[in-house]
Amino acid sequence: MDKFLVNMAIVRVNLDRKGQDILDNYIPLVHETLANMENDIFSVDEFKTRFVEIAEFSIPTGAVLALLKRAMKKYELLIKGESGTYIINRESLQTSGYTSVRDAEQRKYNQLVSKFVRFCKDELDLTIEHDSAASYFFEVLFDLAPLLFKNISDAEKLKINHSDKNRYLVARFISYANNADQESFESILSFVRGSILTETFYYSQNPTDIENKPLRRVVVYFDTQFLIRLLGFSDSALCAPSQELWEMLKEMQVKMRCFQDTLDEIHGILFAALNQMDSHGRLKPNRPSDIFDYITQNNIKPSDLTIILNTLEEKLKDRQVYVEPRPKLIDAYSFDHELLGEKLSTVFELQSEKARQHDINCLQAVFQIREGRKQEYLDRCKAIFITTNSQLAQLSTHFFNEQYGPSSAAVCMGDHVFASLVWMKSVKKITDLPKDRLVANCYSALLPSESLWSEYIREVTRLQDQGAITQEDYHVLIYGMASREQLMEHVFSSDDNMFGSVEEILDRAKREYTKEVNERLSTIEGVATKQSDIIDSLVGSIGRVVETIVLVIILCCWVIVLGYALLYTSPTSITDLKSLSPKSIVFLVLLAVTLLNLIFGIRLVDVCRNIANKSGEAVKVWIRNRYNM
Repeated sequence: MDKFLVNMAIVRVNLDRKGQDILDNYIPLVHETLANMENDIFSVDEFKTRFVEIAEFSIPTGAVLALLKRAMKKYELLIKGESGTYIINRESLQTSGYTSVRDAEQRKYNQLVSKFVRFCKDELDLTIEHDSAASYFFEVLFDLAPLLFKNISDAEKLKINHSDKNRYLVARFISYANNADQESFESILSFVRGSILTETFYYSQNPTDIENKPLRRVVVYFDTQFLIRLLGFSDSALCAPSQELWEMLKEMQVKMRCFQDTLDEIHGILFAALNQMDSHGRLKPNRPSDIFDYITQNNIKPSDLTIILNTLEEKLKDRQVYVEPRPKLIDAYSFDHELLGEKLSTVFELQSEKARQHDINCLQAVFQIREGRKQEYLDRCKAIFITTNSQLAQLSTHFFNEQYGPSSAAVCMGDHVFASLVWMKSVKKITDLPKDRLVANCYSALLPSESLWSEYIREVTRLQDQGAITQEDYHVLIYGMASREQLMEHVFSSDDNMFGSVEEILDRAKREYTKEVNERLSTIEGVATKQSDIIDSLVGSIGRVVETIVLVIILCCWVIVLGYALLYTSPTSITDLKSLSPKSIVFLVLLAVTLLNLIFGIRLVDVCRNIANKSGEAVKVWIRNRYNM
């Protein structure tokens, strides 16, 4: 399995190289496959079989033919033989650098696995075998590249090992790496980029069509959660991918729409929030990071929420997303709503009947716009429904494939996958899109599921009703980020059920809050001390400047008075002093200073310094009182 991840890292997109398209990224794998062919003359099926052995994933025959054509015409690795066969040009194969690239990526991958194993042991007290660590990283691809995941050689084994716990563990590690270990994060991102690129192989008969054919004739309809994230009513990590997809579609001049039913559903959510705020004062989120949680965390007032309600359609128009009425049902283009509803209710047990019917109606509308036909080409499919719910996308695709045959352009597509396809078509590619997709995927994995959160809410409410926890404890458990982190850590680190665990989660959350508050206080005290030192230094400098200025002024005055006295004020007789003229006064002052110095040892310069010091201190006191320092 690790060979697959290494190959995905090798395939990763290099957007800086001119004249290179999607097929060129796979030429190293084609090189290696051809080098390991037993015979120089081979058929397409023989090449495909060997390619799967080397790459550890299968690709459609159309993609295989496109790769062989590229290897023959651009790289001269092959010569066309008779009866659909190909002949290997062994001389050209000698220029392949696959082995050195593979070894370099393998070393990076080995380091990544070692760090993951050590992280689980040190941070989560969980022992993971080095050989089984690869299966955890495949959890990343389950949503980002669902069709590629199904075509991996060990797909069945990976499906058995797939679990929310494994997804949570690798998400914890990726979140840590993104913040503290960029080398590991880049290693993960490299095979994520390669996987996103490879996923596009399964949506067209010819992979180059993904890049070359625009979507201008396709109308894209968004679901409720996508629009909520597009408008920014969720956590920024979840909103970023939706906003990036919107930017690419806008740049490509793709028509973006939503059905009136979808706008009504958003209105209904906001009205419910407004009513709950009026009744209880504070919202109880149905799931962390939903719109109720966003309103609470951002302290949005009822008046602000009312403004949002009244300007919702205008906000969508500003983003060039226009509202359309859902077309009336035409029986000829209808599918079995009841059967699809049963499949949805089996997977989404907590979904309301109203929400389920909304999904079915939107799928019906898009299917009807397509005139009830399966579509082979994404750029000609007329309409497509984009959802943030990857399970809905996969389940509905499976339903339509069963009823009407496989299609390369599904009626409903997850926003992760659709963004990858649009990204390949976009002229101005958003370089951070794979990273933002990875971060959003991991962020979702670190949040409690809807079923877990509902169970948790019931237990917290039960304890409050029994008086086991206070109102303040209730708020910490429901709205505190530390409580949510502790909830996820508790659930995935033990086999206990929720009951009897809330007190432990509360205790851990309080400890985390205390630790966090102490750290913040220490930081604030450090900053305050530093700022106080800077202020003291500044005020002291100002005081010293004032002292120096006053001292210089006083001394200059005394020097002038002394010079004047020596030259002009000496009396010719004692009787001249009786007149108390200015000259006499100056002489008497000079005499007094002289006597004080001779008899008491008082120096004039000391008197001047004392006056200057008092002046400086007075200025410092004034500055502190003036600016409340």
